[in-house]
Amino acid sequence: MGAFSHWNNPNIGGTDPRTGKSFVMYDLGFAGYGARAHSDGPEALAPVVNCRNIPVEVHEHNNPVRIKRIELIPDTGGPGQYRGGCGLRKDIELLADEATITLLGDRHKFAPYGLLGGKPGAHAKTILNPDGAAEVLGSKSVHRLKRGDVVSFRLAGAGGYGNPEDRDREAIDRDLADGLISPEHAEKNYGVELD
Repeated sequence: MGAFSHWNNPNIGGTDPRTGKSFVMYDLGFAGYGARAHSDGPEALAPVVNCRNIPVEVHEHNNPVRIKRIELIPDTGGPGQYRGGCGLRKDIELLADEATITLLGDRHKFAPYGLLGGKPGAHAKTILNPDGAAEVLGSKSVHRLKRGDVVSFRLAGAGGYGNPEDRDREAIDRDLADGLISPEHAEKNYGVELD
């Protein structure tokens, strides 16, 4: 099996302006699972702890945050006869005056490996204010946030399995239709010619 994407482990803490009390938000976000000998890796699945992504509504109800975006990232699953699961993007906006975020992510330096000719998935990265003066944050670091700051978690894609040239054309077409890969990615990584 190709390597899974790992997860992000951020803690955001401060004072909730709605209650005046301290809050700590913990998010255990999951992305792609590694491709296997007979199937693609699924998306947004916990690899080892039998958990799932925390619903947006739970975070927004319990913490002074807004989840501005949560979506799969196209072209991030490792190419292979079987494709690794795609990475996940989750953007969190702070609605408190200030807070501290502790990052304990992984796969920023070392991409999830492929297996038996499968290619690695895309690297993870964490970006502060991606739509403004973007700053790439370290995978394991501590930062001060202010109201309106957005932290964008880009979880890695998982590793592929087997030679990408052996991928079934129907699977490539399905990935294109589902928006999991772009036409450029299909041509570059699977050698297909598109109309």
